[in-house]
Amino acid sequence: MLQQSQAPRGAHRAPRCMFAVSACAVALWAGVANAQGQASAAAPQEPQFATQPPSVPLLKNVPLDPPLTAVNTALDPLPANAPRAPSDPRNLEGVWINGHPFYPQISRTIYGTPVPFTAASAKIVTDRVQTDLGGRPIGNQASGCRPPGAFHYYRLNFPILILQTKNSIYLLSEQYHGLWEVRMNQQHRTRRSNSGDSIGHWDGDTLVIETTNFSEPLWLDMAGTPMSPDARMTYRLRKIDDNQALEIITTVNDPSMYSAPWSFANRLVWRPDRFLGEYNCELQLQNGGERALGNFTK
Repeated sequence: MLQQSQAPRGAHRAPRCMFAVSACAVALWAGVANAQGQASAAAPQEPQFATQPPSVPLLKNVPLDPPLTAVNTALDPLPANAPRAPSDPRNLEGVWINGHPFYPQISRTIYGTPVPFTAASAKIVTDRVQTDLGGRPIGNQASGCRPPGAFHYYRLNFPILILQTKNSIYLLSEQYHGLWEVRMNQQHRTRRSNSGDSIGHWDGDTLVIETTNFSEPLWLDMAGTPMSPDARMTYRLRKIDDNQALEIITTVNDPSMYSAPWSFANRLVWRPDRFLGEYNCELQLQNGGERALGNFTK
């Protein structure tokens, strides 16, 4: 068992980037920001295991979590004359898109440790993966053209447009024409919805979003890693790479499914040359979802 006091690998040295959700993100989160004197929210805590979490099977012929330094080859290079992202770290406005290769199953936490499944959630994933491997996959919200949850917006290869007002931040995804509204410096509403209720605040130059009150269970990935309606999701967003990328640390706090809170990392890249186009869900499903998996051309 890893000790709570153990520093994340790479936090005080150049990360080796062996896992997508391990030392690289933690080093960026805990080390680089502090070294540059930037204020940031506390790094997510490493999950503590009284016993080793149960294992789950993996989907067949799919890539495991890629390094955060890996490049999304489905994207054309950004034109040399493209405008740069705003230098203000709190100005997130513009178009962003998934910056690293898509991976359909979250197999590790940000620390490279196993996802802390409970016996119940491990059985859910096992049943879903085995059914998929048997050629009869179980459909999630996306298979019914319903919003699958905001965390899918930044993991798939669809552009995201961010707009900001004094009291709210809006993240609009081409996928399902999804709208993620974040009400700033407010209290949670009690009304439940598919995407939950999101409130946000700034911690230094890090946008912290807290989402709860979901109306139904959701899938965190395409393998069926589960999330209950009572989960509390925390997202920490901040600009990196000279403001040209957006790091997102997602923390899942769901005691009915996991023995401890755990986190995974993603990176969006600035793409002012992209735009939100028409999304035809039915056609997307007929095509087998190739575009969402990254096998597409503009």
